[in-house]
Amino acid sequence: MADQQPNNQLNIEISEEVAEGEYANLAIITHSHA
Repeated sequence: MADQQPNNQLNIEISEEVAEGEYANLAIITHSHA
């Protein structure tokens, strides 16, 4: 179980990066469309 904790943290970090990237992409697309 102790081995799964660091893995979960890494997953959250990646998720945050992906979410930020997707948000930036969405903002760019919305800006371009407007």
